[in-house]
Amino acid sequence: MELGIVGTGSMGSMLTRTWCASETVPRVHVCNRTLEKAERLAALYPCHVHVHESVAELARVADWIFLCVKPQDARDLLPIVGQTISSHGLVITTNSAIGLAELEASLPCAAVKLIPSVTQEVRTGALLIMTGKRVTDEQEASLFSLLSSLGQPVRIPEEQLRVYSDMSSCGPAFLADWLLMFAAAAARRGVPEDVARHLLEHMVQGVGKLSASGYTLSDIVQRVAVPGGVTSEGLRILHEHQGDTFDALLAATERRQREHQQSAPHR
Repeated sequence: MELGIVGTGSMGSMLTRTWCASETVPRVHVCNRTLEKAERLAALYPCHVHVHESVAELARVADWIFLCVKPQDARDLLPIVGQTISSHGLVITTNSAIGLAELEASLPCAAVKLIPSVTQEVRTGALLIMTGKRVTDEQEASLFSLLSSLGQPVRIPEEQLRVYSDMSSCGPAFLADWLLMFAAAAARRGVPEDVARHLLEHMVQGVGKLSASGYTLSDIVQRVAVPGGVTSEGLRILHEHQGDTFDALLAATERRQREHQQSAPHR
């Protein structure tokens, strides 16, 4: 099976680097609007990365094509891919704004939506998967096997993509920014901010390892928070001041997603 990646921005380059570094696949075909970016990847992995000058050229040799580009760029490229790819092929988009129905209407083959996370840079975290009606059991099994080299593939319903994506894909940014605010508060009380960030970074690594060892989030809260103790008082303040923060966050991201979908032209 030949893999193709269109777009070597953050997601496309991450997929390419991870698969090549782990030698999960023998080769990856790539193309990018700016050819130099694709050629830099090829220079890093000359035995694995094959650069193509056009999407049409890539589509002639790739069985599976990952479209890692912006929504309108993807819509412009779908007719080109559709004219070339085999009906037995697979097109995977990493863009949440294009629906499976739109993909399938533009293609002769099966389609998948994939939402990765920055955590795949270290081969962990969830990858959200939504499969179209034409995806076969064999294709799905092969895709899950391929993506397992990056993290944990999780099938989700497309209609709930926004809330799932907020947790797994946007979540690292939300959590990191919350920790930066925590560090800034500590700095206002005399702790050097670089020290505060260092402590919080190591704390989060420890929480991750606890979770990987079998602890649930509730387990961690119960282990640390003694009833009537200092931690319990801190938790009370968090609930009092931030109890509805995530409801507001989810509502805001859903609203912005709708705005993007309504403003994106369909040709």
